[in-house]
Amino acid sequence: MTFFDVLSFGDQGIYDVINNLGSLAARFIFLPIEESGYLFFAQTLKRGVAVKDQPKVRRYWGLNNNN
Repeated sequence: MTFFDVLSFGDQGIYDVINNLGSLAARFIFLPIEESGYLFFAQTLKRGVAVKDQPKVRRYWGLNNNN
């Protein structure tokens, strides 16, 4: 926006504040999903272990081996 002089610096500041407040709402909405995904993978995967040696995730989801 600064290159084209469409908005003044004051208007750009107001736009920036409103934009950040809008993204804050989305972050609060998706926060439980992010935390549960973090907890799931933190408990399922092990650090320092190759991907092929990681335990199968399917058994943690309660799925049987026939699927």
